[in-house]
Amino acid sequence: MFYPKKKIDRFIEEAKKQCEVNGIDFVLTDREHVLWEGFKCAGYFHHKKKVLAVATKNPWKVWLPTLIHEFCHMKQWELETTSWVECFEGGKDVNDIIDVWLNGDIELDEKTLWDYITRILNNERECEAMTIGLLKSFGFFGLLFNRKSYIRSANTYFVQWVLTGLLREWPTDRPYKHRSIRKTVPNKDLLVSIKKMRKLGLDNWSKWKKVFPRIERSPIA
Repeated sequence: MFYPKKKIDRFIEEAKKQCEVNGIDFVLTDREHVLWEGFKCAGYFHHKKKVLAVATKNPWKVWLPTLIHEFCHMKQWELETTSWVECFEGGKDVNDIIDVWLNGDIELDEKTLWDYITRILNNERECEAMTIGLLKSFGFFGLLFNRKSYIRSANTYFVQWVLTGLLREWPTDRPYKHRSIRKTVPNKDLLVSIKKMRKLGLDNWSKWKKVFPRIERSPIA
């Protein structure tokens, strides 16, 4: 498989340099996944543990965007962007609060739940916009994937979050890996409206249900 080594090495060196400046451990591991709080994932940035880690035993067109995405989360943390700061409630990350809710350990009223999910989506949208900027500036678009393809993956992730809020369930597989799901979301611009995300998910539930196999009922009902 084609591998743009010079471009990738250039970005890795830049990421290493900025991680060092910020006191962040930069970890690329030759595995198919890394562990985030005990859960398998492609990569993560942990601002408290000061770690940016990405699994690289996947095709580069999978792990490289993950690396750039997590790097951009580090930049949000470093720059204290509004969307990053708003993801914390009383010192707690709202992502962690949602995880506890998904586990059934706490209850959240509708207003609070969707306020938290809105904050998360705002943060992820900003991160994705930053990621798209870096993919372009480092010359990665056109090398086995393009801007439209990346935007589709990002929008799939956004719709996934809205369905998770509706179903109180996290998908068992990454939706962006399924072409039939990816084709249901736009590829021109990043989605902004939660109402639009909800409609895209519910209108295409027949395709989405494959990654929510434990949900027997239709969320439309």
